Amino acid sequence: HLSSDENRFEWRMAMLNIHEDTPIKVLKSVFNSYDKDKNGTLDKAEFNQLLSDLGVDDASAQEACKLLADKNNDGVVSKQEFYEWIKKDQIQKVLCDSDKFKLLCGVTDIFKSFDVDGDKTISWPEFKKYMIDDGQTEKVAASFWKQIDSDGDGKITFKEFWDHNKGWDGNHEE
Repeated sequence: HLSSDENRFEWRMAMLNIHEDTPIKVLKSVFNSYDKDKNGTLDKAEFNQLLSDLGVDDASAQEACKLLADKNNDGVVSKQEFYEWIKKDQIQKVLCDSDKFKLLCGVTDIFKSFDVDGDKTISWPEFKKYMIDDGQTEKVAASFWKQIDSDGDGKITFKEFWDHNKGWDGNHEE
């Protein structure tokens, strides 16, 4: 018989094995176990508990993971967003690769420096100002904007920003 601490450790170890090949049935069970109020979404506290159980305790790392998971920026992570976070974003690979993890945290910090109004998206005026302040021309800024705003909706979400930057190796050359 396992103590509650041993049980928690076993659960945590099982959690560390969730990855893009984990069956939806298992992911659904994991999601439901953290959805304490059973409203079909994980709020910040519920999602942070999940992250803590995955071994992500640092507040800025938790924020980075939540920004990546919350695709529509509504402040909660839906079941569908959770599934995509595990399967498409392959978050387990990011969490297990210290360089990728550091990159995720760094990209989050850069994203926040663009997002002056704090609405969790980057508007064209915010983007243009940042780029010009960084010594770029408006033409260069517009070119990057078109690349990053992949859905063309006039704002850049963290997911779009991450998708554009996740392969960055630290060099500024194109």
